[in-house]
Amino acid sequence: MPYKITSKKKGQPKQHVLTVRITEELEKKIRQNAESSKRSITEELTLRLEQSLDRNAARTTSFLDLIRTKIGDVELQTKQSWLEDEQTWRILRDWLVDEIDRRNPTNPTNRT
Repeated sequence: MPYKITSKKKGQPKQHVLTVRITEELEKKIRQNAESSKRSITEELTLRLEQSLDRNAARTTSFLDLIRTKIGDVELQTKQSWLEDEQTWRILRDWLVDEIDRRNPTNPTNRT
């Protein structure tokens, strides 16, 4: 049976149970993120799935991925952590300000 419908709380929408197979590493990451955000695993997965299917959330996720990549690139270049080295931090801050300004909705060259 691929899924079943349950409802634990009266008045709450019924939830579908969906079984999926994931790697142990991914399960560990999901558990850690759920714990750090004080959500259940179900709440964490539901939120992430909803965000991934929402256009604006997808754009935000894409932008956060860009930031993560840039941090890695700059840290490789400076050989310093952005959290521990002021020059590395400034490089990233200046880049991030420029990226946010480029995405300003009133900017005619807005590229999102």
